[in-house]
Amino acid sequence: MVLVSLAGSALSLFNFNKLEAASAMNVHTYEVMGTADNMLVNMVNIETGIRGYVASGNEAFLAPYLEGRKEFRKAFDEAKKLTSDNPAQQKRLAAMLELTNKIEEVDQTLIKLRKEANASASTQALQAYFGAAHDKVHMDRFRALQAEFNQAEESLLKVRGEQVRALSSSTLSVLIGAGALTVLLAIVAGFAITRSIVNALGGEPAAAAQVAQHIAAGDLTVPVPLKNNDRDSLMASLSTMREQLTTIVRGIQSSGESISVAAGEIATGNTDLSQRTEQQAASLEETASSMEELTSTVRQNSDNARQGNVLAENASTLAVKGGEVVGRVIDTMNEISDSSNRVSDIITVIEGIAFQTNILALNAAVEAARAGEQGRGFAVVASEVRSLAQRSAAAAKDVKDLINLSGERVQRGTHLVSEAGQTINEVVQAVRNVTDIMTEISAASLEQTTGIEQVNQALGQMDQVTQQNAALVEQAAAAAQAMSEQATELRSAVGIFKTAGGIAHSVPVARAAAVVKTAPKPAPAAARSLPPKVQPSVNKPAPAPSSSFKKEEADGDWETF
Repeated sequence: MVLVSLAGSALSLFNFNKLEAASAMNVHTYEVMGTADNMLVNMVNIETGIRGYVASGNEAFLAPYLEGRKEFRKAFDEAKKLTSDNPAQQKRLAAMLELTNKIEEVDQTLIKLRKEANASASTQALQAYFGAAHDKVHMDRFRALQAEFNQAEESLLKVRGEQVRALSSSTLSVLIGAGALTVLLAIVAGFAITRSIVNALGGEPAAAAQVAQHIAAGDLTVPVPLKNNDRDSLMASLSTMREQLTTIVRGIQSSGESISVAAGEIATGNTDLSQRTEQQAASLEETASSMEELTSTVRQNSDNARQGNVLAENASTLAVKGGEVVGRVIDTMNEISDSSNRVSDIITVIEGIAFQTNILALNAAVEAARAGEQGRGFAVVASEVRSLAQRSAAAAKDVKDLINLSGERVQRGTHLVSEAGQTINEVVQAVRNVTDIMTEISAASLEQTTGIEQVNQALGQMDQVTQQNAALVEQAAAAAQAMSEQATELRSAVGIFKTAGGIAHSVPVARAAAVVKTAPKPAPAAARSLPPKVQPSVNKPAPAPSSSFKKEEADGDWETF
C-alpha cells in the first residue's frame, strides 16, 4: 500500500511538474505574441509617418517613421530570439523581414520623390508612384504573415490547454485509483490477516478502511489515529500519504491563487486604464471644440487684417496723390507771388512816369504864365495833363496798395500751403507705417492659422492613440478573462480534495473574473469632432494581447500621456 501511495504521489508530482512547465510555456507564448504585436504597431507607425510626409512635405512627419524603424528592429530581434526553437515561426519572421525591406525601398523612393516635388513644385511623379500603392501590397502581406504568426502561437496555447486538462484528469484518476486500491488492500488484509497482525496495521481494520475511504473521496482533513512510535504500520503509511497529498494539493491551490491574484491585478489595471482612456477622450473632445473656436477667431482676424491692409494701402495711395496736389498748389502760389512782384515793379514804373509827367506839366504851366496871352491855351493843356498825371499817380498808388496786400496774402497762403504739404507728407509716412504694421499682422495671422492646423493634426493623432489604447484595454480584459478561466479549471480539477483551510480558495478567482467582466469599456469615438486626417488602418487593434503588460508600466505611461 505504501508503494501504491508513493507511486500515485510520484505520478501526481510528475504530472504537476508538467503543468508548471505548460504554464511557463504559456507565458513564453504570450511574450512572443506581444513582440509580434509590437512589430505590427511599429510598421503601422512607419506607414503613418511616410504617408504624412508624402501628403504634407513636412519632414517633421517622418518622426513616427524613424522611431518605428528603430523599435521594429528591437521587436523583431526579440521575436527571433524567443522563437529560435520553432523553424516554422523563424521562416515567417524571415518572410516578414523581407517584406519590411521591400517596404523600406518603396518608402525611400517616396521620400526622394517628395523632396524632388518640394524643390520643383511638381507632384506628378510623386502622385503616380504613390497611387500605384506599392507599399500597401507589401503591408497587406505583412499583416497576413503577422496574423499567421499569432495564430500559430494561439494554436500552441490551445494544445497546451488540452494537455493541462488531460494531465489534471489523469492525476485525479491516479489519486482516486490509488485511494481505491489502498482501501481494497486494507479490506482484503482485514479479512486475510489474523488478530496477531492487528498491531502491524496500527489500528482496527475498520478505522483504516474509514481513513482510506475519506482519502479516496478526496477528504484529506480526516485525522489518522496512530499509536505511539508507530512509523511502519498501515495507518502510518496512510497518514504519510494524506500529508503528502495535502502538500501537493495545497501547492496546486497556491498556484491557482497566484494566477487569481495576477488576473485581479490585470483586471485592476484594465479598470484604471479604461477610466483614464475615457478622461483622455473627454479632454480631447474639449480641446477639439476649443481649437475649432480658436481657428474661427484666428481666420476672422486674418481676414480683417487683410482687409485692413488693403484699406491702408488705398489710404497710402490717396495720401500720396494729395501730397502731389499740394505740391502743385505750392508751385502755383509761388508763381502767383512772382507775378505780383512783377506787377508791383510795373506800378512803380507807372508812378515814376506820372510823377515826371506832373513835374513837366507844372513846368509847362509856369512857362505858359510867363508867355502871357500867347501861352494861355498851352497853360490850359498843361493843367489838364497835370490833372491826368495826378489821377494816374493816385490810381497807380491804389493799385500798388492792392498788389502789396495781395502779395502779403499770397505769401501767407503759400506758407499755409507749405505747412499743409508737410502735414500731408507726415500723413503719407504714417499711413505707410500703418500699412507695414497691417502687413505684419496679416502675416502673423497666417502663421497662426498654419500653427492651429498643425495642432488639429496633432489632436487627430492623439485621438488615434486613444482609440488604440481603448482596443488594448479590451484585449487585456479578454486576456485576464482567459487567465481567470484557466485558474478556475485548474482549481476545479483539485477541488474534490478537502484540506485544512483550503475549501474557500476559489473565491479570489471568481472575484477576479467579476472585476474583468464589470470593467467599463472605453469610448474610442469620444473625440469624433476632430478632423479625420489620420490613416484609418492605424486604428486596427492587434490580434492578441501581450502577457508582459504590467500595471505599474501602464500607470506610468498614462500619467505622462
